[in-house]
Amino acid sequence: MSAAVRMWKRRAYRVLDDLDDGRFVVGSWRIGVAVSVLGVPVVEDEFGMMVDEHDGEFVAVVMVGDDAVHLVERDDLRAIERGAYCSCCGQVGCAWGSEQEEDA
Repeated sequence: MSAAVRMWKRRAYRVLDDLDDGRFVVGSWRIGVAVSVLGVPVVEDEFGMMVDEHDGEFVAVVMVGDDAVHLVERDDLRAIERGAYCSCCGQVGCAWGSEQEEDA
């Protein structure tokens, strides 16, 4: 289990090494939008230890091109390739920004 913690908008998230460097779509969403994984939301317990807020069942994701955080079930994530989505709007199949991210 990773001990690294990432801060995003004054919230703490435990980094998940297996999901940290990729883009995903959420299977239950009706639209195809790429997301990146922030991690598992964590809170400080009464002893000052960081513990998973939702027992690790849910992960926090952010849509590419947006900054709103969404909680989704970890098992609902499907990996996608870079270039299969627009790096500007996050829409799967939009080719406008797909080359920009590949070059970076």
